[in-house]
Amino acid sequence: MLPISLSNSGSLLPSPGQWQTIGVNSTLSAGIQTAINGGNFVHTLTTSLVTNAAGAIEANGAGMIGGLFHTNQIGETAHLVLHGIAGCASGATFPNDRAL
Repeated sequence: MLPISLSNSGSLLPSPGQWQTIGVNSTLSAGIQTAINGGNFVHTLTTSLVTNAAGAIEANGAGMIGGLFHTNQIGETAHLVLHGIAGCASGATFPNDRAL
């Protein structure tokens, strides 16, 4: 699988390069899972795409929070609170182990 790197655009949304990586990783993952476990390839692919896109958004958000902290735009308390909020939001996206 290809690593998903942080977006340089300063956006929560995945960059074009991230979308390409998400597509490749999701397709490979869905193909392998379907070949091994059987099931519906389209459903598995959809689940994988949504999960990987959410992971990229989560990573971009964490990078933005870290960037604000490391450039002294927010203090340590705000840094920790924002990461906690982002983590809760990410966890709430897929409460059942990130599965649709």
